[in-house]
Amino acid sequence: MGRIIFLAWVVVVGNFKMFLLGDMLARIQNGLRLRRHSVLVLRSRVCLEVLKILYADGFINGYAVSEKNANYLVVFLKYIDNQPIIRKFKLISTPSRHLFVSSKKVQKVLMKEGLYFLSTNKYGIIPTTFFRDSSFQIAGGELLFQVIF
Repeated sequence: MGRIIFLAWVVVVGNFKMFLLGDMLARIQNGLRLRRHSVLVLRSRVCLEVLKILYADGFINGYAVSEKNANYLVVFLKYIDNQPIIRKFKLISTPSRHLFVSSKKVQKVLMKEGLYFLSTNKYGIIPTTFFRDSSFQIAGGELLFQVIF
């Protein structure tokens, strides 16, 4: 007998972005563990912004819209000496728990291992290296996830 698989998509405006972001990070992490060349992720504005930053910082080889289905993105994973550049992702804000940090706490977060991603009202989704390398005013926001490399 065949199995029937039901996919339930519950769309909640505020938490849906975190669901897609967590799903994308899990797919990339699983693809890196399995030594895949590329992985498919659901296309969204939030995922595109994060992928742009990961590409600019050299953590992935690139990304493109899938030829078969425009609702998906193909993420090309990057390895050095057959070892993934990214060790793991740590999702900090989840759909049920959002963690907000002030601008003072951002400076303390900058001292920790890895790279953190923030969602701010002023700059959008940005990595913490944005504040290290530039003279922009440090802003607080929602702490999304950490990249451990």
